[in-house]
Amino acid sequence: MAAPQDYDSTHLLEQPQELKNRAERDGFLFFRKLLPQDPIMELRKEALSLVQNEGLLNPDHDLIAGIADLEKCRDFNAFSDTCLSRDAYNAVQSLPLFHELAHHPKLLKVFSTLFGEKPLVHPRHIMRLVVPGKNVHPTAPHQDIVYISGTENTWTSWIPLGDCSREIGNLSILKGSHRCGVLPVHRGLGAGGLECELPENQLEWIELDYQAGDIITFTSTTVHKSLPTQRPERVRLSLDYRYQPLSQPVHVSSLKPHMGSLSWDEIYKSWPKDDYKYYWEKESLTTTKETSFERFPQLADGMAP
Repeated sequence: MAAPQDYDSTHLLEQPQELKNRAERDGFLFFRKLLPQDPIMELRKEALSLVQNEGLLNPDHDLIAGIADLEKCRDFNAFSDTCLSRDAYNAVQSLPLFHELAHHPKLLKVFSTLFGEKPLVHPRHIMRLVVPGKNVHPTAPHQDIVYISGTENTWTSWIPLGDCSREIGNLSILKGSHRCGVLPVHRGLGAGGLECELPENQLEWIELDYQAGDIITFTSTTVHKSLPTQRPERVRLSLDYRYQPLSQPVHVSSLKPHMGSLSWDEIYKSWPKDDYKYYWEKESLTTTKETSFERFPQLADGMAP
């Protein structure tokens, strides 16, 4: 089983070519405690307060522990694959810190070094709040290019909100799978509802125990999945932030709020500051409406009955 220290790339941030070489070899980069814990834990607290408002936490435990009330969760019907109600996920999307954290200088440093140019931070951010509700399944193996479209050189950063061991059901990466190209898909369980066909060559699944402040980032063609939880009472909270070179095309959907239940004006209306509002509109972007299903015929072929 892989150990975090075997993959920690923090020291390579001062060695750009070595960082790029590792990214090309593995299709992912891991950074131990790249982010400060204070904003991570503050955002965890804010998010768990919303889960608590749903009545899904066990009142016998501290909020920050994130212990679910299994009985109440059992019959809970979530809004799409967010694991919360529509109103609660709208409240998540309206949290200023949720959006601000994506612009942390240490995250921007990773991608400016990797890309060799200014990164574009996609404004469409995702938070996963995994509670043991109805129809909650581990996310099947997939590539993000299916959902992102735009440039294949888009990287997803997966950031746990707090310590996240394998037994809670965290992220697993198929090392080197980005070199297999865009893989056909079929219907699957879990977030997104699609599963890719796994490459025939033998590749290694990388499973790590994560600590608050860790990030793992991977290309849009790197296959990944979530592990099944062995501790269903533990709410698993994580973030998906996405970055790409500013000079490359971005799909128009990546500039819209996740799930599309709120407009940006609605999200921003309660923010105390204007920082990070519509920041992408200040850039000279090349946008595209072409989807990955239109661009890669094997995706559509894999969905044929």
